Amino acid sequence: MADLQTVPRNGRVYGVIEMADDGLALLRLSATPPSFADPMAVLIWRGVLPQGNDVTLELVSDPTDNAALRGPAGAAGKDGAAGRDGMAGKDGAPGVQGAAGLQGAIGLTGATGATGAAGATGARGPQGVIGATGAKGDVGAAGAVGATGVKGDAGVQGATGSAGMQGATGATGTPGVAGSVGATGATGPTGATGPAAATLLGTVALIDRATVALSAGVRSVTITGVPGLAAGDGIVLVPVATPPAGYAITSAVATAAGTLVVTLVAPLLAIGGVTTIAVKVYRLNA
Repeated sequence: MADLQTVPRNGRVYGVIEMADDGLALLRLSATPPSFADPMAVLIWRGVLPQGNDVTLELVSDPTDNAALRGPAGAAGKDGAAGRDGMAGKDGAPGVQGAAGLQGAIGLTGATGATGAAGATGARGPQGVIGATGAKGDVGAAGAVGATGVKGDAGVQGATGSAGMQGATGATGTPGVAGSVGATGATGPTGATGPAAATLLGTVALIDRATVALSAGVRSVTITGVPGLAAGDGIVLVPVATPPAGYAITSAVATAAGTLVVTLVAPLLAIGGVTTIAVKVYRLNA
């Protein structure tokens, strides 16, 4: 067996990349943490520097900057043929309409002109046309009333007038007094009892057994031999007593005739641990 004192232990090795002249880059391996302000990059590995000293390697960064790596310049190539003229560009869009200029200032009001001289008096005009005849005068006042004449004979009796229009409907009369309430009718016969909502198929035991250590969470238990159970039946499970602490029944599915798969939320169960929960199995009759 090797002496543990002579076996080097892996430690953190910093790979610092820095630029150098002539197109070279330097990779310096060191066990000492570098300053992160100057280098181009810092890589961190785990390894061993046997002598404990820094190791610097030269890397080619840009061969064009190093004459030894670049090689002699090649001969200039022949001038290429002139390219064809490019297509004319599309006309540019019209410029935006400029804003209207400002309204000019109102000019000053001119001075009032002088009053002209009065014209000469015109000649006298000809005789006017004779006017039309005047309108007829107002009617004179009425004369005095004459003496009363002799009473005349009685006139013939006039015909019977037509029947007058039907009068309007009279107002509604006051409602009469309400009658007394009739006697209560006899009670009808009681209806037949309807079918039960669910049928008890029996009582089964849910056994949670740990052949290996079981962590807390969701687990399932399969029960077979349930009498009267068909695949797809709607099932309700009712615990006979309060389940142990940490246990809760979340669902029960009839997967086949007589077979029931029950899903539980259960606590941690150590190896060899057994928990039994007695439940009544009801089948829904809907």
